[in-house]
Amino acid sequence: MPAKELMNSEEMARTLNRIVFQILENVKDAKEICLVGIRRGGAHLADRLGEIFKSEGYNNIQIATLISLYTEMILQVLPSTLSFRGLSWSLT
Repeated sequence: MPAKELMNSEEMARTLNRIVFQILENVKDAKEICLVGIRRGGAHLADRLGEIFKSEGYNNIQIATLISLYTEMILQVLPSTLSFRGLSWSLT
């Protein structure tokens, strides 16, 4: 079966920018944002979104990668607050 293009690069860029602006609209008062990507595609997506945040002047952004495919199980045993490099975020 031949590959089918779902979005061209311009459409993808526009979609990623919209995701960033939607996040910013929903967390207007946030002092910092942490993007967590699940290894492989999700980690790459978190990196790309982080670049857009920074290009918009939002520099208080942290990016982390979960390396497990069993994220749901991991989240069940994690505490309600995640700590990373001296910063902490609520998972609720």
